[in-house]
Amino acid sequence: MSHIGLHGPQFWLYLLALVTFLTIVLRRVVRRQIPLSDELHVKRVAIEHVHSGVAWVRQDGTIGSINASFAATLSAVPREMIGRDWYEVFSLQDRTRMKESYSQMLLLGKANLEVHAKRADGTYAGLEVLLVAQHDHKSRFVGHHCLVADRTRERAEALAARAQALWGLGRIEDAKSAWKGAVQRYEELGDRKAAEGLHQRIAHLESRGDAHEPNGAGPAEAAAPAEAEVTSR
Repeated sequence: MSHIGLHGPQFWLYLLALVTFLTIVLRRVVRRQIPLSDELHVKRVAIEHVHSGVAWVRQDGTIGSINASFAATLSAVPREMIGRDWYEVFSLQDRTRMKESYSQMLLLGKANLEVHAKRADGTYAGLEVLLVAQHDHKSRFVGHHCLVADRTRERAEALAARAQALWGLGRIEDAKSAWKGAVQRYEELGDRKAAEGLHQRIAHLESRGDAHEPNGAGPAEAAAPAEAEVTSR
């Protein structure tokens, strides 16, 4: 009994040390099996090689990483975006919708919407956005990915097509407004050739006043029939 009483405290100390050691080892094994930080690093490396814009947003709402494509859409430098509030990327008018979609993502795992992003030069890009929630191995929310596709060119082309249709219907002012909207988007894209072409159409339209062709021809094409009438006399 005296032997047990002498070594009893040491035994418990050794046992406590052993349990602590095993706990530390077990935690490291678990982390190696599900290495969240390494997993996110791999994802960040992977998204650098895709054409769509992708940003990793931390749980606190700050940008943890952003790929070159997304940064280019914003006319920004990737490293300068790190640490910024991700809501600041989008226009003030779309903030409420972004917050609603964020709540939907937390509930359903993902959400998508179309919004405008504010570029570094003050212009805006029309984006299609997909939010995807990320959780760790204990199902705890750790952040989300924000994937975007720049639809500015598509919207410019759609506005130009709409203007053409409105011109054919004789809705001159509506057509003019749609063409100006298309011009603005082409200028945001830096497509001077397309913007200049539409500027010429608008100038021709304004020079003709309320005249229009019932067959739906645009103002650029309208000049040819007029010249033909003159030469036929």
